[in-house]
Amino acid sequence: MKHLALIGDIVESRSLADRSAVQERFGKCCQQINQQRKHYAIVSPLMVTLGDEFQAVFKSSAQLWAMIARFELDMYPVGFRFSIGVGEITTRLNNKSPLGMDGPAFYNARAGVEQLRAGGGNYRVTGLGDLQKLTGHALDLWSASRAKWNYNRLATFTRILEGVSVPEIARELNVSEQAVYRTRRDGQLDTVIGLLKEISRLIDEELQS
Repeated sequence: MKHLALIGDIVESRSLADRSAVQERFGKCCQQINQQRKHYAIVSPLMVTLGDEFQAVFKSSAQLWAMIARFELDMYPVGFRFSIGVGEITTRLNNKSPLGMDGPAFYNARAGVEQLRAGGGNYRVTGLGDLQKLTGHALDLWSASRAKWNYNRLATFTRILEGVSVPEIARELNVSEQAVYRTRRDGQLDTVIGLLKEISRLIDEELQS
């Protein structure tokens, strides 16, 4: 059975002003996400592996982008790369840690990280066959747009993905509902969400193949 392997990598971690504080915050964010592992369809929890990188395994992509957005919001303004590898896991599934697990899902995720490091961008999905280049270009466009987002736009995007209403988002951010709608329009957030939903559909089709 195919799974998703996710690798999250801090961008330019060695140049951070307070790297140790960021790494501590990084670990806490992983723990917070893991507390909702059922909601996020996590098979093997987020585990910090190299101080500035985590790995995890998922059984579906239903809430994957919401999880990534939540992680980015909680770590803001620290930048991340996220590489999603679709494929088989050839070792026994370990629901306590992804360490020691192996197979094409991990190879694909690692290859995606290397592509992002070499070519820029923040998001990559590998293991989709003929649709690989199309999804790569689409995610690169999103990465370029995402780089210009401020906190409120990222928070609005995250909360929409999490199913929160506009009035509630306005209260949380202490802005007007009109400001939320303007952020939604100016950032083309509905278009981005539609794009990510389509990519999730392609991922889940590949998982079932």
